[in-house]
Amino acid sequence: MGRIKIQYMGFAVLACVLAILAGFYHVLVEHHLTVFVIIYTIGQFFFNFGPNTTTFVLPSEVFPTKFRTTAHGISAASGKAGAILAAQLFPILKDIGGHDAGVPYLLAAFSIIMILGACVTSWVPETKGKSLEELQFEYGGGREEELRNEMRRTGSYRLTTKN
Repeated sequence: MGRIKIQYMGFAVLACVLAILAGFYHVLVEHHLTVFVIIYTIGQFFFNFGPNTTTFVLPSEVFPTKFRTTAHGISAASGKAGAILAAQLFPILKDIGGHDAGVPYLLAAFSIIMILGACVTSWVPETKGKSLEELQFEYGGGREEELRNEMRRTGSYRLTTKN
């Protein structure tokens, strides 16, 4: 299974899980806590199997070599900024309208964010089965002729760096 499929699946399952928790939050917490915990656990599995894993693997592969470290750093920092924002705002927003009254709305918002994540994933190329050099050639531009000559000469995909 490719990284993009894993990411799509993770976002889709998370959107459904969060929508279910949003729609039935108070009923589940008050009367069916075990069901709530099971659904929450499924969500945690797909957070870690899907977007949590692929969001740090994909950036290290899809950015052109020349910009890879900087772009991966920006990507990671953006993810951390989103996590900090959510962690700081959740405790404030969850009690708007009374104790835990805002939680279903926050879960619904997170569900929508998962759908947006799946939409943005369509912009990311699949990297499964491709070397970094092939990805550079295919999506990063440049050095096509050098890559072909190196492949003919050595039978490998290694590119030499130019000084």
